[in-house]
Amino acid sequence: LDAVKANFERRVSAHGGDDAARKSAADDIYALRWGPTRVPIYNLLLLATIIEPDKRAGILAVTRWLASDANVPVNGRDVSGTTAIHHSISTKPAFDPEFAQILLDAGGDVMIRNRYGETAVFEAGKIFESHKADVVEKATTAIKWYLTHGGSVDIKDNDGMSARGMLEDSRVVHSRRGGATVAKLYQMIEVEDRRRRVKDGRCCTFCGLEPPKDAPLLSPTNSISFLENYHRNCKVMSKQVESKDGQPIEAGDTVFTKIRGGKREGKVEHVIADEEDLKEAGGVGVRIVNPPKVVFTDQHGHKVAHNPGTLTHMEGSG
Repeated sequence: LDAVKANFERRVSAHGGDDAARKSAADDIYALRWGPTRVPIYNLLLLATIIEPDKRAGILAVTRWLASDANVPVNGRDVSGTTAIHHSISTKPAFDPEFAQILLDAGGDVMIRNRYGETAVFEAGKIFESHKADVVEKATTAIKWYLTHGGSVDIKDNDGMSARGMLEDSRVVHSRRGGATVAKLYQMIEVEDRRRRVKDGRCCTFCGLEPPKDAPLLSPTNSISFLENYHRNCKVMSKQVESKDGQPIEAGDTVFTKIRGGKREGKVEHVIADEEDLKEAGGVGVRIVNPPKVVFTDQHGHKVAHNPGTLTHMEGSG
């Protein structure tokens, strides 16, 4: 930790030594990447806890200091668009709630999605050895942590599949192989669903979190309750569609995707995150199957709809 602090102070001095220099030094560390998979700092530290378990206490101390004292942003992505908090609760490569909590306290997002549109619960729910009680128990505990810290199983990936749908599709196979042990996983999700329904009006039914105790009864702009407004914003944020490079896609952005013999590019006209968006749009000029989809007219005048994870922002867009 002392060596990391000294390195940080040298970076601060190189940027001028003032408060702005501390932010620049934090940004320097945030921008660091290692290896062909472009591993950012917190992902690297998580891997270090697995590779060097005897040094775990020191690694966590470094992680905590970087996140809370140096204010190095915690949502850096690797080449797959995956953040450290995602990796730390996905069970692949690890389920490390202590590490995840450090990142969450520093502004980490448990519902952040990778370039495939998947949240951490997708990975945790992919149980390849459902006959092994310890494997299923780890997945169950990880999914419970995710749900009780602001996660949702109803966010869809780039193929239009939600984690809930994926788990339901595999329920029969898992139950046949894992029996009562696997049943506990589904029961846990049902218990959390009931908790959110019972507390409807006191917590956001999408993410399960309750607003701060000092939150105003009404939103500043109208008679919509703070909770209703929070829930609406939460759901809108969870429906955010991201490109291959991990950037939010919005109407007006210019994007492209590689196709055989070249590429297809154009300005985004519609972002269809789910069936609800499609219904509200009332028709976008092209057939939409399995949202999310991004609709644009390409350079040849053809209206097209692509999975967001296949798209990249053009320079100067997004």
